[in-house]
Amino acid sequence: MALSYMTKEGYKKKMEEIAYLENVKRPEISRAIAEARDKGDLSENAEYDAAKEAQGMLEMKISQLKDWWLTLVSSTIASLTHMRFRFSTQLL
Repeated sequence: MALSYMTKEGYKKKMEEIAYLENVKRPEISRAIAEARDKGDLSENAEYDAAKEAQGMLEMKISQLKDWWLTLVSSTIASLTHMRFRFSTQLL
């Protein structure tokens, strides 16, 4: 697993994204699923299918962000001047 390098600002932005997805988007999708379920037969309910698909995509995104977090090496801009990076290294 490759390590990810980023600044404190980049780290803060990613953590805010994770919090937003978990605390705002996840409940929104749960409400959409509940509303679609209340409309009746799930086998022919396109809204329900779309909401479930959106839920799966959201959970995948959250999982990817949390997996990324495990590979994180935080650094400051000042310390970056003393480090070497290979071609194709991505700083977030």
